Amino acid sequence: MEELETVLSYISTSLIVIVAIITYLMKLISNLREIKKLKSNELISEELIRLISLAEELFDKSTDRKKFVTTRLERFGKENKIKYDIKKIDEEIDEVIKFTKKVNYKTKDGLIDGN
Repeated sequence: MEELETVLSYISTSLIVIVAIITYLMKLISNLREIKKLKSNELISEELIRLISLAEELFDKSTDRKKFVTTRLERFGKENKIKYDIKKIDEEIDEVIKFTKKVNYKTKDGLIDGN
């Protein structure tokens, strides 16, 4: 009878340790995925700013600039095996464009006005 209690004690302790290890590993994997996603987002954002700047120099029409940026960014994502949401990228492009228009706004007399 004592042997059975000892064996059951070892089994329950082992199960608790196994569950703790599995929980830890699941959390670790989740955190590693999140870190990878954040790094990917950072790379995409940096490339997006660079491409918008380049498009500003190369094209006059905003539609051409946006097409250039999205095409190049798509290629960048594939080359670097980065998954991203194209809708979020479009929104981010629009935000950067709004920001640059606000910063680059000039009044009638040629003075820069941040409004």
